[in-house]
Parts: sequence; C-alpha cells; structure tokens
Amino acid sequence: MLLAIIVVSSGVILHSLRRRKALLKVGVWLASTALVCTTAVVAYPPASTRTAGGDHPIPSRTVQTTEGSVRGVVNDARTVEIFAGIPYAQPPVGDLRWHAPKPPRPHVDILVADRFSAVPV
Repeated sequence: MLLAIIVVSSGVILHSLRRRKALLKVGVWLASTALVCTTAVVAYPPASTRTAGGDHPIPSRTVQTTEGSVRGVVNDARTVEIFAGIPYAQPPVGDLRWHAPKPPRPHVDILVADRFSAVPV
C-alpha cells in the first residue's frame, strides 16, 4: 500500500513538474513573440514622400490631361521631365472600398506633380 502511494505521488509530482515546464515554455514563447511584434511595429518607419527632380528641381512645362493641367519637374541632368504623384484614381475609401477604381476628380488649379506619393520606406 505504501509503495502504491509513493508511486502515485511521484507520478503526480512528475506530471505537475512536466506541466509547469510546458507552461513555462509557452510563456517564454508568448513573451518572445510579443517582444518581436512590438519591436517590428515600433521600429517600422512612417510613410514618407520623396521629392522628384533632385535637390533643386526646375519646374517643367505645363501639360493638359483629362483631369486638368499638370506641371512636373526636370531631373538633375535636365534630360527628363518628371510628373510624380499624379492620382490615377479616387482613393478607395467609404463606398469605393472593394470596388473597381473610379477616375480621379478633375482639378481646377494646376496640379504640381513634384512629389512621389507616400510609401513606406
């Protein structure tokens, strides 16, 4: 009888120790995952825009599009006209979300196309 109690007690103790180790492993994995995810979110750079045409851009000629007039910039080598950040569609927000793109709205003033659209770096 005493031997049975010792065997059962040792089995219960070993099972609880094994379970604690498993819980400890799960806790360590959860903490590690939380640390990695937090670091990835905090360290991710914000969306930024980049100017077209170098440090001292020169305005290009104004051109007509179906949405209105657009003026870009000339690159540093003065060989290429750059028209950056021209919207190709209306933003997909509200009722436009999950639907085919709609044409951009016409603009009355000259659209200065000297910056690329915001993208994560």
